[in-house]
Amino acid sequence: MAPVMTAVIYHKFGPPSTLEVVQDYPVPTRGAGELLVRIHATSINPLDLVTRKGEIPLAKKGKILGADLSGVVESADATSKFKPGDKVVALTDGWKAWVREGTYAQYCIAKESQLAFIPSNVSFEQAATMPEVGITAWLALEPMRSKAAGMRVLVHGGAGGVGGAAVQIAKAWGMHVTTTCSTKNLDFVCQDVGADEAVDYTSQQVDQLFKGKPFDAVIDPVGGMQEGQSLKVLAKHGYYAHVPRAGSSVMTMLNMFKRTLMSKLYIGPWYKPVFAAPSGAIMKELAELMAAGKLQAFIDKEFPLQQAVQAHQYMEAKSKPGKVVFKVQ
Repeated sequence: MAPVMTAVIYHKFGPPSTLEVVQDYPVPTRGAGELLVRIHATSINPLDLVTRKGEIPLAKKGKILGADLSGVVESADATSKFKPGDKVVALTDGWKAWVREGTYAQYCIAKESQLAFIPSNVSFEQAATMPEVGITAWLALEPMRSKAAGMRVLVHGGAGGVGGAAVQIAKAWGMHVTTTCSTKNLDFVCQDVGADEAVDYTSQQVDQLFKGKPFDAVIDPVGGMQEGQSLKVLAKHGYYAHVPRAGSSVMTMLNMFKRTLMSKLYIGPWYKPVFAAPSGAIMKELAELMAAGKLQAFIDKEFPLQQAVQAHQYMEAKSKPGKVVFKVQ
């Protein structure tokens, strides 16, 4: 009899109640260059919510959600550097809406190129918070890395997943970081996340506060009105990284591609859309920052996998910073 596992799937798009915990989902079979990982923890990202609702093109029904993987290698090729029993973390292909097998399950397949070792002083739950948000933040900042020291960067949404990771990575690279957040999160983004200064977007506008004091770079996972304000305080030859929000509107995407085209024609600042992409090399660097205490994992709440419906309900209603994590094993 083929081995089975517990997994969370949905057969129709809709609210959290469409999620179903099944006990007899077939354990996936790995191919050459792939590893079977026994998952210990995974986390919820906004992309999971909009995929479940059917708001992402090409989203499949019958899909296992989730892309953040933290667990132990179950099996691998004999030539792999990862051996059975190794603790690993990865952003898997589960972030793609058309890939059926994600990480809301006891087992998942990952490519060797996607994996990194989990440091001994980082827990499975901490590691699970970082793949999608950390890699996205890293890719947004990467063009500035070689000249990062002393640069002034504006990071929107410092209390969020991508924004919070971007603040910490930028600080680790020696940047001076200003971030935006709501009133209630001002202390959190400065004292816990580590921003040099914070702007309360509910009562302040960056284009007024920093008029005549341009930033070298802007990392924007928020969009909307923030983009127009930020472009006014970006240096003439500055860099603007736009991280589209999950389920962004057609108009938002069209505006992003228009600005990207203008950038390529040298009209306006350097403008780059940023999308998550699995990378074991980046994951390794993030893991090293976590081990060194330079990249903190902020966990709001943990749920067992069997409470997937409650976890998604909580995620949709929550207003506190920090990731929602599933403890799988």
